Amino acid sequence: MENHHKDFMGEYCDYESARVVVLSVPLERSTSYLQGTAAGPKAIIAASYNVELYDLQLNDEPYRYGIHTLPSLELPVDLAIETALDRIQQATAAVLDDKKFPVILGGEHTLSYPVFLAFYQRYPNLSVLHLDAHTDLRDQYLNDPFSHACVMRRIRTHTKNIVSVGIRSVSPEEIEYIRQEQPIIYYDHHLQRTEMPIEQILAELTSDVFITFDLDAINPAELPSVGTPEPGGLGWYQVVNLFNAVFRSKNVVGFDVVELKPDGINIHSDFWAAKMIYKMIGLKMRQRSD
Repeated sequence: MENHHKDFMGEYCDYESARVVVLSVPLERSTSYLQGTAAGPKAIIAASYNVELYDLQLNDEPYRYGIHTLPSLELPVDLAIETALDRIQQATAAVLDDKKFPVILGGEHTLSYPVFLAFYQRYPNLSVLHLDAHTDLRDQYLNDPFSHACVMRRIRTHTKNIVSVGIRSVSPEEIEYIRQEQPIIYYDHHLQRTEMPIEQILAELTSDVFITFDLDAINPAELPSVGTPEPGGLGWYQVVNLFNAVFRSKNVVGFDVVELKPDGINIHSDFWAAKMIYKMIGLKMRQRSD
């Protein structure tokens, strides 16, 4: 009997018949506070074995649509960063070209740039829904333009169709850039005083949406195991309600979930991520089967 302990949700599905493909991208080059995001994908997959296959809210078992888990992408630390990013872009593109729905597990947020490029080449009208505690709009950080702190600035060289949600930590350089460029940002301290403006967010996204989800968007009381745990933040149901609306009304073409830093203590962080990813897959598959 085959060992399926490397399969998301512990459920094997062959690549050909799968509608969803999970790709682990253990990239970690520029983490600036707590290290360990390279272990994030493995921890998410391990935690997923314990997530209930039946989703109560969706009244569905999303794994039945077919989820194939690819081997983890090989990204040795001595690989030049440009080569690593190119490898990530090609791996994402291959999944898209096979007409599968890609789910990317990270790793540090830098990986979202090549992932975005793979989608953008195929969906020129693409918009990005960006959940994060940080704007990631520095032009470079510690002399590195490919730092995790610069990923949205890199993406903005290709499209301005970006909506950022949950932001609560910004540098003076970024504030200056924000004043000049006027990106769409929903700051966390505003969201805490009012309801999530879901209809407004939907109106600001194009019909094709890529979601990049940095887990430090979430309140660290709920999900502490991230590289930079910022006070405040979004909660489970805020995010589920937003995703429910986005998946219902838009063509979500794929998503990534990044910056889990498993610590072996706060296992609920790994489980939180696994369950959210499974729910996002369920939301996408529900849309296809409605």
